Amino acid sequence: MKKWMTRLLSWLLAAAMLCSFAVPIRAAGTAALPFQKTDSDTAAGMLREALAEEEPDSPRYTDGETVRVSVVLERNSTLAAGFSPANIARDARASAYRQELQQLQDSVVANIQRQTGEELDVVWNLTLAANIISANVEYGQIPQIEAIDGVEKVVLETCYTPDVVSTGEADPDMATSSQMIGTATAWAAGYTGAGSRIAVIDTGTDTDHQSFSEAGWNYALRRRAGLEGKTMEAYLQELDLL
Repeated sequence: MKKWMTRLLSWLLAAAMLCSFAVPIRAAGTAALPFQKTDSDTAAGMLREALAEEEPDSPRYTDGETVRVSVVLERNSTLAAGFSPANIARDARASAYRQELQQLQDSVVANIQRQTGEELDVVWNLTLAANIISANVEYGQIPQIEAIDGVEKVVLETCYTPDVVSTGEADPDMATSSQMIGTATAWAAGYTGAGSRIAVIDTGTDTDHQSFSEAGWNYALRRRAGLEGKTMEAYLQELDLL
């Protein structure tokens, strides 16, 4: 009997808890929410009106401001013309085609200079994967350049500048960049890169950096050979090169 009464009280307590949850649910369910059916055309019109009220973007540059642009030419690049990238350096026909593209770019540069009356500040050229002239021009000259024969379009290039450090001077160096790329972890694992030959495919190499100095190269050679305390002359003598 006692066990039956305990079970009954448990069921009553559970039922009371469920009833307490049902009260707010019912109250929320009785709130009337207004709905209005709208056809798609009306909704699209309302969206266009909302967009029209937004303030237009202000011009990013003034006409006299210098910007970096890619002048994309109409003629196909070497790869787009069907030449295979495999052993392309030994392909005489591909080399001849690239030479033609270079001559075409020289002609376009001359036409741009005639139209603008200024010498074009060419930064680099592409003829392999793309047929592009990268140059610094005045923003207001872009329509003139786009109107020149052989030019497909002119695209503003995205340029990045070094972040300003806490001292207020932009001076990025290995003391900060190594933390970003995890070189300390690689060095600790024994991967120092000492004695390795590297190729930099970029336009932003700082050739005045100490890492590219003759002293840095000689130090790397001596360290790799375990001769940090010896002069370069002594090192070469041990290699029977002197």
